[in-house]
Amino acid sequence: MAKVSLSNGKSFLCEENKTIFEAAKSNHIALEHSCLIARCRSCIVKLGSGDTKDRLDDLVLTEAERRDGFRLACNAIPISDVSIDVEDLGDVVLYEKKIVPAKIRMITRITEDAIRVDLRLPPNAALRYNPGQYVNLSKGELKRSYSIANAVSDEEGLTFL
Repeated sequence: MAKVSLSNGKSFLCEENKTIFEAAKSNHIALEHSCLIARCRSCIVKLGSGDTKDRLDDLVLTEAERRDGFRLACNAIPISDVSIDVEDLGDVVLYEKKIVPAKIRMITRITEDAIRVDLRLPPNAALRYNPGQYVNLSKGELKRSYSIANAVSDEEGLTFL
């Protein structure tokens, strides 16, 4: 088990074959992230000490960045104790992802090339999310990510622009 230390003094233990991000999340420490499959750079961190191995081949970091100690927290598995030059997101709660069925409540044309889509969620959906979070909307094989445009409210559902 490796110890992961952040630049703000927080630390946590990382089980064997867990990524830095997974270990942080299971220890209630929120790190910046997005795709969680080593494709977007949102979770980039710089190693201060220690070493890691990659879970997946990443097409994101250059060889120069890797030599300079940059890693993707969602992909980096510590193989020793590591220190990383990143701070956590404080009191942000990372909610578990879930699939929720929804129905279109209303589509409103805002401009010639923009629409507003309001979705109605089931009463028992209990969807919780953070401001600025996105969701993946899917219909059959089509899947796209959109940022939520309204505040959390069970009565209103979700709004997308």
